[in-house]
Parts: sequence; structure tokens; C-alpha cells
Amino acid sequence: MEVVLSKSFALLSKYEWIHGFQVTDIFKEDVISKIPQSWYSCLIQLSVEELNEIPFLGERGRLKYPEWPESLQEFLQESNHLASLRNACPKDADIKSIEISHEMARGIKSKKLHEVSRMASFVHEIVTEASCNVVIDIGSGLGYLDHVLHQKYGIRILGMETVQSHASAAEKRAVRQGITCDGINSLQCHLEDKEESYKAFIKNVESAFPTLNCDCASRLAENKEKLSGCTEDQSIRICLIGLHCCGDLSTTMMSYISTCEHIKAMCCVCCCYHKMAYSNHKFEKFPLSDMGKRLYSQYEEENGHLFITPFTLRLGAQETRSRWRQQTKTEHETHTKHVAFRGLLSFTNEDEGQIRQKVRHSNFESIQSFIDCYCGLSSEETSIAERRTHLLSLYDQYKKDFDAIEVLTLLQVILQPVIEILIYQDRAQWLKEQGLMNVKVVPVFDEFISPRNLSIVVIK
Repeated sequence: MEVVLSKSFALLSKYEWIHGFQVTDIFKEDVISKIPQSWYSCLIQLSVEELNEIPFLGERGRLKYPEWPESLQEFLQESNHLASLRNACPKDADIKSIEISHEMARGIKSKKLHEVSRMASFVHEIVTEASCNVVIDIGSGLGYLDHVLHQKYGIRILGMETVQSHASAAEKRAVRQGITCDGINSLQCHLEDKEESYKAFIKNVESAFPTLNCDCASRLAENKEKLSGCTEDQSIRICLIGLHCCGDLSTTMMSYISTCEHIKAMCCVCCCYHKMAYSNHKFEKFPLSDMGKRLYSQYEEENGHLFITPFTLRLGAQETRSRWRQQTKTEHETHTKHVAFRGLLSFTNEDEGQIRQKVRHSNFESIQSFIDCYCGLSSEETSIAERRTHLLSLYDQYKKDFDAIEVLTLLQVILQPVIEILIYQDRAQWLKEQGLMNVKVVPVFDEFISPRNLSIVVIK
């Protein structure tokens, strides 16, 4: 573990110029000029098919492209070795997609259905192994996963949602699904890694648990389903789960399992790493482990400053190499326009985020259609003619750099799995430092369908 963390930090420190910037500032910060010319001259000549395969080359790069500079070969080799750890997680061979009826799947989109069908199967295995008698779903939303878990396995479920309207909607959906028993409930509860929040969580659990009574498990058992959950055992044995836990929510769940005797297992799919609390140029919960903090501090001293930023972790939460591998020439060209045109907006006084929400995909077809749309949406006081002239001038100035955007994006795609597995390895190390040794990182979903497919699993 220490070697992996150390090599990952070393790589990110050395190549900070690839990950340490906001994509919309690509021109403002002159990021393109930071690509070594010897790298650029090799990569810019590649066909789309060749470009798509580069993140998977590793040591094979020396055989296929022996003329490439040694520095580029080393980057590819080191990155690929660390990235391979993402796919070297314990395989999910035993995780099967359970069959979900048309009625149960009503309202669930295809990506979510893939996640629910596999997560339900996986959670059931964990519940069985840890002898849990209740599942608490953090960030349960409209209850898609909870309803399937209860209908298929009879597991008692307590869904916790920050937004009361979501909890209420989940209860209404349960009724529409025909779930009328008392074995499933949803309530509003906001989790934070604070004592008062933890106490509120325990109070909610202890109050709700006795009311989660039903005979669904025994009824389904008569149908010869493999079941667990609604047992007669009245001691609280919790399996804590979360599907796409944003920001600090996953580390809060980790804190709870390390503290709470009731919690016997956890299965958490993390996401939105860049949304973790960040102040004074550092994240409060990353690195999280003592080992990670020590190693990061060493490279921070060598680097001269903190080199892990929200932009770094935002890259870790982007699409995986498998999606890059499948991109067509048209998709690459479209991506180039999106990045380039948004980069031009960084020189204006406009809120790029608000403009981006309103600009349609078709408006990126050409600079003219983009400018027409921008001028119609802009809230700047300058005239439309002045805004148009300004953007056209910027376009003429930077269009020479547009071809380099996919080269830079390639380098980021190569680092993405390095960043993501670093986050998970650091969290796994923290859990082990708390004395929880049965910890593993498991790919639960197909990463092409659901890029945030890794789950951190703990069983006491």
C-alpha cells in the first residue's frame, strides 16, 4: 500500500501541469505550451484509433513507438502500471445482474437500472456474509435500490435522504410498487462527520428499527428465493450502503462504521471527489490516512507547494479510459470545440457556468453559432457587436492551439485512473488504521456504462 501511495503522489507531483488547472482556463493559463514539444510532435501525428489506444500501452509503447522520447515512454509506463491497479481490484465474478421486472423497473433509466440490478445482488451477498438484519441506504433518493432489495430479498430497509421531498417521494413510489408492509421506510437525515450528526443518526436508527417489521422474507423463502434480512433477531446489525456518495459523504460513512457497534458492514460507491471540503489550499479529508498524509507531506516539500487541488480530484471523477477508447473522430472533434469555446469565455466577465447550462449542444457546431448563442444569453452591459468582435478576436488568436486539446485530454485520461485508485487506496488504508482489516475495493458495475463503478467494502 505504501509503495502505491508513494508512486502515485510522485507521479502527480511531477506532472502537475497535466491535472492542476481548470479546463476552462486552458488558454488563459497557457496550458498547451507546457506540453513538451518532443511529446507533442509524436502524439499529434496519431490517428484517432491510435490516440484511443495510448492509455492502454504501458511498456508496449517502447515496442510500438521506439522513436518516442524516453520521458514520454516513462510517463506512459509509470501511469499504466498505477492505472492497472484500478482493474486489478478483486474481480466481481460472483456479482450477477438480478432480473428486475418491468413493474419494478418503472421510471428507472438504463444506467441506473444496470447499477441497481448489480448493487442489489452485491449488497445481498454482503448482508448475508455479515449477518446483518437491516440495510441503511445513505442518499437513498427515490428508493430505486431499496425497493428492489426489499422486493427481491425481503431485506428490511431504512433509507436516509437529506431532502425531505425525496424521502416522501420514495414512500409514494413504494406504495405504487405495491410495497405496503412495514419492512421499508424513508426519512430525512443529514449525515456529517460531527458528533451531533452521529448522535442524530443513532437516534433515528434505534427509533426506526423496531418498526421495520414484515413477513416478506419468510413469504419469499416459500418461493425458494435465497434470502436474508427480516429475521427475528432484534439486535441491530446494520449494513450501511451508498450508491454514488458525493464529496465527504463517503468518508462520513467510513467514520460511522469505525465508531458504531451496530454497523457490521459497509458498501459505498464514491463519487464527486472534488466536492470534498477544501480550504487553505488543502482538502480536509484527503489524504485521509496517516500514511497518505505523511507521504503527501514529503512530496509537498519537494514540490514546494500543495499539488493536489479540486481540479486534480475533478479529473479523478471524470470518464474512464474505456470510454475514451470508444470515441469516434466526430466525438473527438466535438469535444475539442466544447473545450475551446468554453476556454474563450474565460476571457470575458461572464459566469461560464451559467452560460454553459443554457448553451445547447448544437450551438457548439461552429464558432459563429456559439457566438450567436452567447451574445443572446450574455448579461454583460457591452453591446452585442463588441462581444462578438471580442470573441472572434480571441478565436483568431487561439485557434492554432485547438488541435492540441485532444493531446492534452489524452494525457489527462492517462492520469484519471491513477488519481481515482489513489483516493480509494488512501481510504482503504485509513480503515485499516482504525482496525478494520477486512477491507477491499471492488468494481461493481461495468465502467463503460457507469464510470464510477468502484465500491469500498468493509465487513467487521
